[in-house]
Amino acid sequence: MYWPILELAANISVALAITNLLPLPALDGGRIVFVLIEGIRGRRVDPQRETIVHFIGFAVLLAVMVVFVFLDFVDPLIVPWRKYNDLFETLLANWQILRPR
Repeated sequence: MYWPILELAANISVALAITNLLPLPALDGGRIVFVLIEGIRGRRVDPQRETIVHFIGFAVLLAVMVVFVFLDFVDPLIVPWRKYNDLFETLLANWQILRPR
């Protein structure tokens, strides 16, 4: 039996897991990097320094998210939709060719 909603939920879950494992501070991948550094050095990283690195990483991550949300609102207003019409038609044509049946 085929349930598209379960496939969508699984795809979102896998994408979120992969994103969370990126070696960026404030994500789990950033913590894994610190654990690897501790293993290589043989001693703990100063918790205060680790906190500062994670805080800066979190601030940068939030700033990037704000920029993307801002661009999501502004871009459709500034750039006319017709400019992208040829691009969307090409993508749609390629999707029809590559789409599994």
